[in-house]
This record gives sequence, structure tokens and C-alpha cells, in this order.
Amino acid sequence: MREVEAIATLEGQWQPVALYHVARGLRWHVREVLDGWTHPGWPGRTYQKPVVQMRYRLRVFGPLPGRPDQFGEFVMIATSYGNRDHWWIRPES
Repeated sequence: MREVEAIATLEGQWQPVALYHVARGLRWHVREVLDGWTHPGWPGRTYQKPVVQMRYRLRVFGPLPGRPDQFGEFVMIATSYGNRDHWWIRPES
């Protein structure tokens, strides 16, 4: 599944606590950060460049992929790129 544009509510060390699907108006709450990665050169070497700054594997609660009328938990990947204003999300395949 392809990534879609999202807005992330961040807390602490830039960790997402909520995600909002820009085009569809869907919202998920982060229940657990399962894994996280930050580019070793962040922010200096990633700003304004098409590289991954941060990527998180998150357990979220909210509308289910492919069934937005039903709610539940699933694993989502959230990525921040150096040359984009928003985060990008997708369900883990």
C-alpha cells in the first residue's frame, strides 16, 4: 500500500502521539512506539533533501485500513522526509 500524507502530533523526542490523514480526515492515536529510526545526520544533513529523516513503526488505534467505518488496533509506519512538510503514513504490510 502506498504512503499518504498525514499530520503528526509530536511529543518528547519528536515521537508521534497522534496521526491525522490529510485527505480523508481520519485520526489515529498512537498506543505504542514499536520501533523508531532517526537519520544519523538529522537535522543538518537531511533538511531540504529527499531522504528519510525519521521512521516509526507504531501500534495505533483508529479507523482500520480498507474499513474506515470500523475501529481497532493495527501497526502503522510513519515517515518524515527532509524535503516534505508533512509526515507520510501507511499500514504495515
